[in-house]
Amino acid sequence: MSIGSIESDLLLRAIDGDRASLSQIFLLYYGDLQKHIKSRLSRDLERLVDADDILHQTLLRAARGIGSFEPRHAGSFHGWLKTI
Repeated sequence: MSIGSIESDLLLRAIDGDRASLSQIFLLYYGDLQKHIKSRLSRDLERLVDADDILHQTLLRAARGIGSFEPRHAGSFHGWLKTI
């Protein structure tokens, strides 16, 4: 089984409500999403809010909305996380 198919399987199970799969897929994207958030924060904003706090809120929103996520292509989940 390739990495892509493992990721796809985790995503489909997460969409169906499997919280363990959701946690695992979040771990796959955690580092990249953290870097993305840090790159988007201005120095002034960094003084007021921590990137990890934004990441936490992002993952909470993703967990709440995962049931309505529709995977359209490879990478769509990663893109969706970045829009949150």
